[in-house]
Amino acid sequence: MPFTLFKSDRKVRSLADPLAPLLTKPRPASTTTVPSRQHSSSSLPDAQPATGDDGRLGAAGPNLTFTMQEGVFTARLGRAEDAHPGLSRHRIGTVEADGLTFALEKTVLRGPSKEGAPHRRIALVTGFHGNEPGGPLACGRLYTDFLRDATRFAGLELHLYPASNPWGLLFSHRGNAAGHDLAGDFGQGSQEPETRALEEDFVREQFDTLITLFTDVASHGLYAYTSEKAFCHDFLIQAIESARLDFSLPPGLTFDGFHQSPINPSEAFPGSPKLPANILKQPGEILLELPGRASRQLQGKAAATIVHAILERLA
Repeated sequence: MPFTLFKSDRKVRSLADPLAPLLTKPRPASTTTVPSRQHSSSSLPDAQPATGDDGRLGAAGPNLTFTMQEGVFTARLGRAEDAHPGLSRHRIGTVEADGLTFALEKTVLRGPSKEGAPHRRIALVTGFHGNEPGGPLACGRLYTDFLRDATRFAGLELHLYPASNPWGLLFSHRGNAAGHDLAGDFGQGSQEPETRALEEDFVREQFDTLITLFTDVASHGLYAYTSEKAFCHDFLIQAIESARLDFSLPPGLTFDGFHQSPINPSEAFPGSPKLPANILKQPGEILLELPGRASRQLQGKAAATIVHAILERLA
């Protein structure tokens, strides 16, 4: 079978398997903070904008493109003329990088009300590392799914942050223009404008749940972290199993499976995004690692599938 569900981080595969170290212990936090100041923008004079498979400038996919208006670049999901009563866009800040100005924009997808209950408010954050397009692609898929059938998001208000590092995404660099890993000091007094804008928006919004997407460049399979609390652990296992059953592979491709560990993301990766301390609902934080060995289209499809499975349980 192409999928295997690991319910314990003690199940070890062959030492020849590149996933074996991931299945025995959580990835240390130090591996999420690789770039240094020697990779600053001044040392990258030959940086060229990346293009997506469809040839669009800086595109992570057909539903996420860079637009420029009045000298400001914006990484935008869909088209400005897309209309839906539950769709809105919000600028949460701007960034000056290499003489360019980037808008930090989020897209909000608000599904229909569910039995008169308040909407559950969820943040889906990705694009911290500009050379990891699977997460932005997943946002594009979720955006399209919403326009096609908003009832799949009933009872939910999903805030999509597809390009938390817009300069890095445009030029396909892990860090921002200053060479800084934006996932390395969240909530720790960061002076990076991208991180500060996101932190401030989290304080304003007071989300119920945070889902963060990264890519593990050495992995063939998708794995996840959430709290060690039994509810969160079982919740994520059930969502992963549902996604496994729903996911279909194109002929000739392999995708080794999902790995789930009962690890609190805020503890395992102290500099990664986290919710304010007063969040009471569970599960509060979920961190997904996408398979860097798979194509970016497969990464985006797999991530969107498991996010849908999580959303169905949160609604």
